[in-house]
Amino acid sequence: MEKEYWGSVDGKDVWCFTLRKDEMEVTVTNYGATLVGIRVPDKENRPLDVLLGYDSLDGYQKGTGSFGAVVGRCANRIHGDVTLNGVTYPLTKNEGENVLHCGAFSTAHQVWEVDEEQSDATCLCMHLLDKQQAGGLPGNVAFTARYALLSKGTVALTVEGVSDAMTILNVTNHGYFNLAGHASGKITGQEVRIVAENYTPPRADTNTPTGEIRPVNDSVFDFRAMRKIGDTIYDHNYCLDEPEELAAEAFCKESGIHMSMRTNCPCMQFYTGNWIEEQDGKEGAKYGPLHGFCFEPQYAPDAVHLEGLAKPVFDKKEPYRFQMVLQFDKTLEKEKNNE
Repeated sequence: MEKEYWGSVDGKDVWCFTLRKDEMEVTVTNYGATLVGIRVPDKENRPLDVLLGYDSLDGYQKGTGSFGAVVGRCANRIHGDVTLNGVTYPLTKNEGENVLHCGAFSTAHQVWEVDEEQSDATCLCMHLLDKQQAGGLPGNVAFTARYALLSKGTVALTVEGVSDAMTILNVTNHGYFNLAGHASGKITGQEVRIVAENYTPPRADTNTPTGEIRPVNDSVFDFRAMRKIGDTIYDHNYCLDEPEELAAEAFCKESGIHMSMRTNCPCMQFYTGNWIEEQDGKEGAKYGPLHGFCFEPQYAPDAVHLEGLAKPVFDKKEPYRFQMVLQFDKTLEKEKNNE
């Protein structure tokens, strides 16, 4: 396993690691347990990096989009404060009256410790003690994260956690994908399918769910059949039909790259990068709005306050497990050429 020294944060060393298997190359930093790059062959068998990111630690510290990071301990939005076991915990807000991705307390802003004895050329293991802080969620949480290259073109992320007090556990990976290449511009012409019959409409004032679970049919939110993303603004939670099975897939005609995602989570946030700021990315790339899309498997936003949806509330010592499996191939390119 190759590694490059990136610097330090609060006296803790930060590295960028490179994993390889067959034609796939994945780079990860222990700052935020962040995916830095995913390089896979395009239809001409040229290696193409399909993940937005930065060249250095400084980029990830200054960036506002959580590019590629493991965000938590509660991803997405919590509206207001949280009451658990009859105790109300005032939370530090960072988006109006919302807490988005746990704000300054996010796992995305912490340095994870690498377990090099358990890691190798195709696998990187890390751990983090996410401590309780004033304004944050209760409990000290012991997290482990494992990136592993599996069968050809497949990378899996598994995050496990256990808390010493009742708390909310709901991480996700916040990778921004552009299957034409991270530096290629807008993703509006790329195609997406989401295996979900229902979504949760957001409130206009808070962007958290209203509590309604609404069918996607006859709406712009229907991605049950593969279709182009287009210019519609998407930042919406989908209730997945079959957790553990295929959750979503995407395809780019220009590159021929097809990506599928499986997860054990009940929901997935589909976000089309509408609020990506104009900025410099890795390898001299220029990023902006709609330059990447996110498949974020998780519990529903603000689920702790909603009825009818699974709640990410875990008792003391109750184990938590998150998994996301991404597979890259050129299956759809072959199918379309045979039509």
